[in-house]
Amino acid sequence: YLQRLKEAGLGSLPGTAAEVLDDEVRAIICPDKLSTQEWLDVVQAAHAVGLKTTSTLMFGHVEAPGAIARHLVRLRALQRR
Repeated sequence: YLQRLKEAGLGSLPGTAAEVLDDEVRAIICPDKLSTQEWLDVVQAAHAVGLKTTSTLMFGHVEAPGAIARHLVRLRALQRR
């Protein structure tokens, strides 16, 4: 599907609803969105077909510093793949 979108002219997946990549926080702030692993899988698939992505970090509500750190560590690991 992503390959077809790229072929149709899509160049990136901006924003992509990351919120906070920590399932405990996601269960509270966005329970109907993808899990952390599902989000990471989609973004990795986008990279595999050559699409660029961005990620946001929504903070200042229910998360603890550990959740922010896990978010950043997960993004760093994804970037290294």
